[in-house]
Amino acid sequence: MKTVFLASVGCTGGTGNMQTGIRMSGHGRILEVYGIVDVDATDADVDISINIEIDGTNLTGGVVTWLFSDAVAAKKAGTAVTDDGANEFHDGDLLDIEATYNAAGTVTDIGRMNLFARVLYELGN
Repeated sequence: MKTVFLASVGCTGGTGNMQTGIRMSGHGRILEVYGIVDVDATDADVDISINIEIDGTNLTGGVVTWLFSDAVAAKKAGTAVTDDGANEFHDGDLLDIEATYNAAGTVTDIGRMNLFARVLYELGN
């Protein structure tokens, strides 16, 4: 098993893609997703759900919830990843990171989070 850095994410509003087209190498399964807050959010009441998509299919689980109250360096665990095939990737598959904002009002500065995945590499491609 290996820990893989996926991306440093942050944006200034709107639900949708935060990063797209992250090319996966090898063949494996994502078993866990987590984030570490790098820059704290400055907008009150920000609540963001971050999820992963592999070649257009949402990972089942692995959703990281990022709150305004989360401090710099806080590790935010994702929900449990279900090993149902949606967590499997092959060499060259593209990974997208999406966000859903659950906040009232205008989101102008949500800070930055580094996202990681625990990956089990398997034979084949």
